[in-house]
Amino acid sequence: MAEPRPIALCRNQPSSWLQIATMRHLWVRAARHSVGYVRSGGHDMLPPSRSLTRVNAILLLLLAPIMVRFWVEAVIWRLERGPQMLGFSLAHGGAGWMTLPLILSFLIIWIYAGWVVVVIVLWAIPRFRGKIAKPYRVVLGGVSLFAFLAIADFLQADMSTAIVLMGAAAMNTCACAIGWLIYVGFYPTAETGGR
Repeated sequence: MAEPRPIALCRNQPSSWLQIATMRHLWVRAARHSVGYVRSGGHDMLPPSRSLTRVNAILLLLLAPIMVRFWVEAVIWRLERGPQMLGFSLAHGGAGWMTLPLILSFLIIWIYAGWVVVVIVLWAIPRFRGKIAKPYRVVLGGVSLFAFLAIADFLQADMSTAIVLMGAAAMNTCACAIGWLIYVGFYPTAETGGR
């Protein structure tokens, strides 16, 4: 009996390492194309709509420390210690080693506000409107952040515990919207069902 020969899976099997490397490169490019990457200037890049959501997600992620601190001050400390000024203990070094990162995160609020304004203004100009896709995500992030901050400030008035807890629920809703924006900014295929 003759010795069985191996079954070829495809006709064009690679015969050298160079061909294997080339096939791997083509496979990676095809995989990136299916995710939505485009080739521009010799580099694989995200299209403008995805890079916009990525920058939005990065800025919102940098805001997370100050949002957590404000939530703790506005809800937990408010229930334990009564009404207080938001950020007062932070401004006086009350956060220990976290004071500097929290102050930098606080400054990101103003950078993010400028980012939201720039995106809205560019989207309003017809010449740039076609280049800015999904500006509603930036607007949603801005509205959620500033609603979160406004509710946190509002909760420092003299009011009942029930209203403070309802305000905490509203702040959590804003925080969940921001968390979703961060998620879709880093995982662009989340909204398309894997396509």
